[in-house]
Amino acid sequence: MLNRLKTFLAPPVYEDEDTNRKARLLNIVLLAIIGLLILLLVVRLATDVTQLGSRTAIIISSMILLVLGAYITSRYRYLQLSTYTLVSGTWLAITFLAWSNDGVKDTAFVGYIVIILVASVLSGWRMAVLFIGLSVAAGWGLVYAESVGILVASEFDPSSDIMTDYTVLLGLCGVMIYLLVDGLQRALDEARESNHSLQLLSQQLERRVEERTRDLELAANVGRSIAGIRELDVLLQNAVNTIQERFGLYYVQIYLADKKQRFLSLKSGTGIVGQQLVRRGHSLPFGGGSINGMAAVEKRPGIGADTAASPFYKPNCLLSYTRSEIALPLLVGDKVVGVLNLQSDQPNGLSQDNLAAFETLAGQIAIAIENANLFAETAAARAEVEAYLQRVTREGWDHFQDAINRPAALGMVYEDGKIRQTSETVTSSSGANGLQVPITIANELVGSIQLEADDGHEWSAEEKELISTVAWQVGQQAESLRLLTETER
Repeated sequence: MLNRLKTFLAPPVYEDEDTNRKARLLNIVLLAIIGLLILLLVVRLATDVTQLGSRTAIIISSMILLVLGAYITSRYRYLQLSTYTLVSGTWLAITFLAWSNDGVKDTAFVGYIVIILVASVLSGWRMAVLFIGLSVAAGWGLVYAESVGILVASEFDPSSDIMTDYTVLLGLCGVMIYLLVDGLQRALDEARESNHSLQLLSQQLERRVEERTRDLELAANVGRSIAGIRELDVLLQNAVNTIQERFGLYYVQIYLADKKQRFLSLKSGTGIVGQQLVRRGHSLPFGGGSINGMAAVEKRPGIGADTAASPFYKPNCLLSYTRSEIALPLLVGDKVVGVLNLQSDQPNGLSQDNLAAFETLAGQIAIAIENANLFAETAAARAEVEAYLQRVTREGWDHFQDAINRPAALGMVYEDGKIRQTSETVTSSSGANGLQVPITIANELVGSIQLEADDGHEWSAEEKELISTVAWQVGQQAESLRLLTETER
């Protein structure tokens, strides 16, 4: 129940914080005035029931209705209209009470100060100054009315003296209100500006986090796209093209280090410029003189956020739009295998902010290069071993079939249901039904199985696979027998 009442009496909510503040203040003031007026009316009626029809009771009741109207107006989000209604209606009621009673000597006249304070809180010092002027004018008007007999003069001090004091008091109130409201407004502006700065900072931080997250995701995607490439030249060219496209860079290139760690040779670059520089055999020495050489020697990234102010930037007539660059060493453990160079056509387009993503990317490229090199070395070693085995196998069979201990050519023929041995080379017929399957050992041809089918027979895939399996088994068994014979000998 209490929560429902709080929700019902709560002020409307606006998008602007300053408007929300005024709405809350107005809501509190209206509810307080309504409560005080009702309490005042109840007290007056309780002390003297005959005052029910008196002028004061009528004015208080009218004020209650007026403030209720202002409260309802504020609920419909008409803050300015509600404020003007409250302040102006209350001011007129106080003026009427003072006119009806003792003029400036009446206690109602002090209510002007309350009205002025309410106006300053709800609408600022300008409205407060306006009602100070109106109150002073009304007071002197009451003094004039009393002096000409329109109002009955009392036996107390002259109204002019009292009004003079009120004028000074209201003037001081105006000055104090101006200073107070101005100070509060300054503090509010500073707080609002500080809050705005914090919001901007928060937005910048969020944007940086989003950019870094995006860069890391892009770096991971680039790393995955090049991870499966085993040919080094294809890997490097694919890497620079993908990086340029994904990160929207002006130019990307990769240098590889020589074995002695003395020079960096350009192996891939984007666009026509990259192709030209690669064909020229463009290279750089390790060490000072270039941002790439420094990155290779120091084994840490080199950043040129603004090439115009970078002492290591060397202008290139083919890359005249470079405005910022980063050189990242490609490290495998402690070994420098190359340098990844990124260039942007925007000042601060490449800076410390996006370094983390590019360092991750450089690490992935370095590992991919090392894997490609290891794969190439493994493939070369395997080819060398296979060539050696092939040569040894060929020599072994040449020695085995030396035409002295054994014939140079040995074969078995199955024909007309009989098997016979032959040392002659048997050639299959050139007919469409002939099938010849080689017998190989270590990729070296040592013989073949030759088949001739009946007319009209077509060799199926299953038959061909079966004969290939038999040929492989014959080769393995023949090699085993040869090795056994040589071992025995």
